[in-house]
Amino acid sequence: MNNEAQGYSMNGENIKKADFQEMSWALGVGSIYSTTRDLYEWNEALFNGKVLSDAALKAAFTQAGLNSGSKVDYGFGWFLITNRGLKFIQHSGVSSGFYSYLDRQPDNKLTICVLYNSLPTPKGINPISNGQAISEFILQDKMEKQNIGADSIVSENILKKYLGRYNYGQGMAMLVTMKDKQLFGQMTAMEASPLTPISENEFYFKARNAKIKFVSDTSSVVDRLFQYQGGSFFEATKLKDETVVKINPDFFDKLTGKYDFGNNYVIEIRKENGKLFVLTPYMPKYELLPTSESDYFAMEVASKMSFILNKEVRASSLNSTFDGLILTAKRIGE
Repeated sequence: MNNEAQGYSMNGENIKKADFQEMSWALGVGSIYSTTRDLYEWNEALFNGKVLSDAALKAAFTQAGLNSGSKVDYGFGWFLITNRGLKFIQHSGVSSGFYSYLDRQPDNKLTICVLYNSLPTPKGINPISNGQAISEFILQDKMEKQNIGADSIVSENILKKYLGRYNYGQGMAMLVTMKDKQLFGQMTAMEASPLTPISENEFYFKARNAKIKFVSDTSSVVDRLFQYQGGSFFEATKLKDETVVKINPDFFDKLTGKYDFGNNYVIEIRKENGKLFVLTPYMPKYELLPTSESDYFAMEVASKMSFILNKEVRASSLNSTFDGLILTAKRIGE
């Protein structure tokens, strides 16, 4: 296609073309070629009743209810966020080599669209946080003042208690790391973002416009976090630390190939520079870390993979496990 953008992958200072993923099977998720202007015009048509009826729009932009009676910050295909007193309707998306974000503030009829052709993105660039920063710059006189408490100082020993992976459900996770006495939170498929201290165990997570509170059990061991966002509340339990074992990289050759989960959902297990990686249609490439020859996990997600070996000691299928659910994929080729 003429003038089509090339997706890239960045690893530190290294830049290379992203792995190609054929996405037309994913319908609306993957069969769109667009630009910021096209997306803006589409958004204007949508919000001005030229695509959906008023009743359908109201349903799409209403918080969904769970069986427990609680509400979530999601309608029909849109995140519904409150930031400093203003309501925003937004969503992001990723695929191999691309990262996108669209944000709408309906009261002020503001639309922000950010497209980036690299995944992971360079340090300091994140379409979500960059898009939100643009919104805040334009609407700063109409937004409530921030009260983050950024001057709070938390000791390094306390910060270390919060490190680890937290289960957000459906395979999604928050990875909490620390660098130079600063905590960072990284949601699945997103860039790490600073966690700014409000108190000893509370932090502002700007990338999600949320407040994070770490919670300890009766033994003073941190076992979960609470996320407060847009007037709603979410609890994520801490995942147990995994013990990574050393595997001869030659063994990874027995696991590589494509695996089919059905419904045209195919992933690829690939070996690069003596390490094992998984490539999926919707997320960036993740390294698989072994806990045994057949069992693996990725730091950035809350799921595990177990390879089923045949009598030739070569993988014939794999099981992907998350939230007690086991999905099986058959190996369909190299």
